[in-house]
Amino acid sequence: MNLLGEFNIYNVLAAMVAFYGRGYSMEAIIEQIEQLPPVKGRMEKVCSELPVQMFVDYAHTPDAIEKAIEAAQPYKKGKLIS
Repeated sequence: MNLLGEFNIYNVLAAMVAFYGRGYSMEAIIEQIEQLPPVKGRMEKVCSELPVQMFVDYAHTPDAIEKAIEAAQPYKKGKLIS
């Protein structure tokens, strides 16, 4: 899927269960998940020619900020600046 972060995995799994419970096939559900575009401002990767990885997240609570930092950890090489 094109969504970053463990929280997105949990959200997608919950959605999968809901759609499966409504009678959709797992193949159809997975096909749609593969096409999900990233959500603007939610662990959104910023494309740049700079030699850094940048992500934007509208986290506004201590828990959300912590989750955003955790989601960015696998992509860091060196320092993580938030």
